[in-house]
Amino acid sequence: MLTRFAESNRSQSSESELRYLLPDQTPAQPEVAVVVARPGDAIRDAGGTLGGWVRARIFQLGDGAPADLDRVIEAGFTTRKEYAVAWRERIESALDRRPTELGFESGRLAQNMATITLALADIFRRDWPDIVLTQAYEGNDPDEDTAAFAVQCACALLANEGHVAPTRLEFAGSGGFTTHPYAEAVAVRLDERQRIRKAEMCAQLELPAHDVELFRVAPVYDFSLPPHARQLQYEARDGNGITGARWRRLAGEALRVLGLTHG
Repeated sequence: MLTRFAESNRSQSSESELRYLLPDQTPAQPEVAVVVARPGDAIRDAGGTLGGWVRARIFQLGDGAPADLDRVIEAGFTTRKEYAVAWRERIESALDRRPTELGFESGRLAQNMATITLALADIFRRDWPDIVLTQAYEGNDPDEDTAAFAVQCACALLANEGHVAPTRLEFAGSGGFTTHPYAEAVAVRLDERQRIRKAEMCAQLELPAHDVELFRVAPVYDFSLPPHARQLQYEARDGNGITGARWRRLAGEALRVLGLTHG
């Protein structure tokens, strides 16, 4: 799959090529679509770098409310909708802009993989972003894995139609990338201005603010396989009733609906 800035289907982009895609390294101002399960993820793990992309839009797949009503009540709300509205207001205040919401229920993104993919493909056809920044398929969270699935498959649909697909970039969580060690990553150490801005955003959302952010060109995933041989993080805790095996079954069903093999 050829992309505007790199040939990412083999994830062999050199460090210099990857740095060219980052905002402080390119004279161009690419159109960037940031696709995340929850906007707080992008702020925590890529918020310092995001500010350098002038033409970036954030697309939020989930509503941000916990699937577990007990957690909603513990936070002082009576319904998921109330929680989602309050979360939206905090996000908008932190970002000084409103993310585009796709409106799916957080904790249940995996049950809507095909629909989310088709929605993203429509957005990419409308906006034609140069870069799509999203989360990695690493088994940390089923919603985050679904974001990786939907972005890869939406780009595959565009490629199958003969279009030039956006370059897929990924950001890592605080633990770094834990899969595909052959895929080169770039560590961006935030400068003072970036650190201050990120700290302000994270403080509003009560999130940790890390001074180093990691990015890589996304590998092409085979979603019929687990991301690694270890126990998935969400299997070690309550993953909203989703195991890795069930997530992969849902991915397989979505691939058949979309007419794709592995995405």
